[in-house]
Amino acid sequence: MRLNSLSALLGLATVAIVAVAPAQAAPSTYQVGSGTTSLQLDKAALDALASLGLKFDSAFGSVPPATGFGLGFAINPDTDFTFSYDATTQAFVPLGGTIEHSGGIKFAVDEAKLSYPSSLEVGDFSIGFDKGFFLRDTLTTGLRLFDLVPTGNPTLSEGVLTVPGFDVKVAQQFNDSLSAATTAGTDLSLTGAKLGTAKLVAKKVPEPGVVFGLLAVTGTLLAAKGRRLNKSFK
Repeated sequence: MRLNSLSALLGLATVAIVAVAPAQAAPSTYQVGSGTTSLQLDKAALDALASLGLKFDSAFGSVPPATGFGLGFAINPDTDFTFSYDATTQAFVPLGGTIEHSGGIKFAVDEAKLSYPSSLEVGDFSIGFDKGFFLRDTLTTGLRLFDLVPTGNPTLSEGVLTVPGFDVKVAQQFNDSLSAATTAGTDLSLTGAKLGTAKLVAKKVPEPGVVFGLLAVTGTLLAAKGRRLNKSFK
């Protein structure tokens, strides 16, 4: 069964982000900090994967997902994805880095259809940008599984970044791996097949400049207090 017949694969990411440029700069630069990526796998998607020889078994290392979603994966401290946003023009530009996650999904493999191990785990997912957004499995295969194509303009309002939607499409590497693993060894021609949609919502936390400023003020006050205490003992 061709995967482009699937109806939906929904994702929601809620993350904290750290500003790494002064708030008054335009555009400002931000870095993803922490949060959760949530997924909802559609039954049609699972059935189609099973027809190819990949049957969903379970999730591991998951965390509570967002309301309305089935699976949640925590964003790791190793995350270093940065982007700029111009409040005047509402221009959103990915600058580099990746959004790293813990946990993953286990599949039971029909070895009569695919020459994969009888049990396949993919996870510790990494979302990055290289001429477009993508999601990669870093746990076992190293494959770029899906391409994430924005369907709306990102906005940053009252400290919340919202990317209203992505189309989730089969990446070339995933298609090539599945094709090579089929018993017939034929190209499944799944590259670009739409699996569903995704959505990103990110919360902003205090800028490092603000934090450092508070620490400096605190240090100054403590130093002054220390000097007063020293004088009182002389």
